[in-house]
Amino acid sequence: MKFRAKITSLLLVKQFAQLLQNLSRCSSKAVLRLSHDKVYFILKDAEAKNKGGAVWCEGPIDAFFGEYAMEGFSKPSDEIYLDVNLEMLAARIGALKSAHSVSSVKVKLTNKVMPCLTFEIESDTFRSKTLCVHDIPVSVIPKSMWKEYEEPEVPEFDINISVPEIRLVRSALERIKGSGSRATVTGCSDGWLEIAMNKFTVKSAVKFKDLTVLKYQDEDDQDGNPRNSKKSLPTVREPNSDSNEESSSFSVEVDTRSLWQLIHTEDQRPDNCLCSIHEGRLLHIFYVYGDVMIKYLLPGLAS
Repeated sequence: MKFRAKITSLLLVKQFAQLLQNLSRCSSKAVLRLSHDKVYFILKDAEAKNKGGAVWCEGPIDAFFGEYAMEGFSKPSDEIYLDVNLEMLAARIGALKSAHSVSSVKVKLTNKVMPCLTFEIESDTFRSKTLCVHDIPVSVIPKSMWKEYEEPEVPEFDINISVPEIRLVRSALERIKGSGSRATVTGCSDGWLEIAMNKFTVKSAVKFKDLTVLKYQDEDDQDGNPRNSKKSLPTVREPNSDSNEESSSFSVEVDTRSLWQLIHTEDQRPDNCLCSIHEGRLLHIFYVYGDVMIKYLLPGLAS
């Protein structure tokens, strides 16, 4: 197996560092999956902090690297799965999100007593050039275990609704997050989203109005895949505003700390954010940054 990549754009360096830092707040470990067309970060719910559910992040090669070459496990299974320590990776690379003098970052899979991801960070200053090398130990995941890291199956959602600007949600949620250990997230077909918490006899809630409710366009997509299959983002259309359908709302109760964690984690402004609810069972939140998608799955709590 071989892997070598290089980032020469300062913008991509900062975005990559920010992504690592955000993901490390959700879990101390992740699986880095490398293929010939995409890069994946997979965080399983068993390893998530605060029982925060699973996280799936994916993007095309050019969203992460300017140069990229890899040889996988074998020809029929030409991919690489690596178990990485996110906290260690974020501690070494996360600081680059505010770097101004980095000219390139080289990443390669090396064998230094144990398998490592080696980062070679070149910086140019007015007076000198520096090279900083970080060796991050990793474990190569055998092919027999790859099925454990497939994209999670999700049920058909009852409602899909756009989410307002994340900083507004974060600010509102921060004011009420101490009001209970459970948060009820409700989406309504009239175009509002509510987050409510109860503590003793007191209810605290924030409601966001005038949001766009989205619906699946077809039972099957253009490739013939069922609409509840493992797709990164659903194919959607805005519902007909002249529809005479009665309004309906759907709710799911989740752990407050886990919800706060995934809202607080996103420091950047996503291009798009979608909240999907499966009544009582699952809260599904998509963040889209250009071609990179991050999907959070929070399981519903038992009553």
